[in-house]
Amino acid sequence: MLTCWMPVFDATEENGCLCVVPGSHTNGLATHCPGTTDARKALHIPDEIRGDYYLPVPVPRGGALFLHRQTMHASLDNKSQGVRWSFDLRYQPIGQPTGRPWFPDFVARSRSNPATELRDPQVWAQMWHNTRTHLASITEKIKTNRWTGDEPVCAA
Repeated sequence: MLTCWMPVFDATEENGCLCVVPGSHTNGLATHCPGTTDARKALHIPDEIRGDYYLPVPVPRGGALFLHRQTMHASLDNKSQGVRWSFDLRYQPIGQPTGRPWFPDFVARSRSNPATELRDPQVWAQMWHNTRTHLASITEKIKTNRWTGDEPVCAA
C-alpha cells in the first residue's frame, strides 16, 4: 500500500503538519496501543517503539507526501487558529486486504481487467450508504481495529 497525503492549504509545523520517523518502514508494522479518551492517544505508537526522533514534513498547498504503508507517521498539534484540511489517498494492489474489512473497497484502475473498475459515483455512494446502515444496525460489539492493547508496551 502506498499513501498519498495532500494538504488543501499549506501544512506547517504551526498548523499540525505530518511528521515521520525516517527509516521506520524497514522495521515492519509497529505495535499500536488503543484506547484513551485523548484523541491524540486514541490509537498510537508508544514512545518506546517510536523513539525520540521524528521529522516534521511541511507540505505546501498542492504538494504531496508519499508514505510507505509501514512508515511511522503522525500529525503535530495544531497550534494555529485554523483547521488543517487534507486528502489521504491509498493505493494498493488489487486483492490485497485493506485492513478495514467492514468498509467497502473497489477497483479504481485495472489494466488487466478494466471491466472491474468502479466508474459510477452513485454505485460508490450506495456502497457507503449500505455500509453505514449495516454498521448502525449491529448491536454486538465489533472489533474496529487490529490492536487489542494486550501488548506489554501498551500497559505503560
